[in-house]
Amino acid sequence: MTFRLQTLGRLRLVDNGGREVAFPEKGLLILCHLIVDGHSEQSRNDIAKLLWDEIVPSQAFVNLRKTVSRISARQEELGCHFLSFSPSSVRLDASRLKSDVDAIGREALAAFASTNGLDPTAFPSLARLESELVALATGGMEQYMMMMEQIQQ
Repeated sequence: MTFRLQTLGRLRLVDNGGREVAFPEKGLLILCHLIVDGHSEQSRNDIAKLLWDEIVPSQAFVNLRKTVSRISARQEELGCHFLSFSPSSVRLDASRLKSDVDAIGREALAAFASTNGLDPTAFPSLARLESELVALATGGMEQYMMMMEQIQQ
């Protein structure tokens, strides 16, 4: 079965029929972060900071271990492993998951390449859009507004 991460609108995992598939919320955030930032692998330390920056690191690692357990169990139920975990890192298998971010990138490439031959990554606005999307997905509106204030300064 093919799955797709929907990042625009409400962050969710959907199957090939467009039906929402239950998946741990923090798992969705990890998927979004890895896809949008273009990482296939990230340290567990960085993921813990991303998800629980406001608490002490030891508690963040406890939370991450619990989250990894829930994600692993759910992936086993689905019969599809998007994320794999080692003692030191979290790895994305992008071949098992599509996302609307990928579709947007392809559409942007087609639109810009056909008109001016430029790769859309040459435009800082595309990188900014990706950063804004990650900020919204991981920190909500408050973090997004802080980021926008920094950009305007």
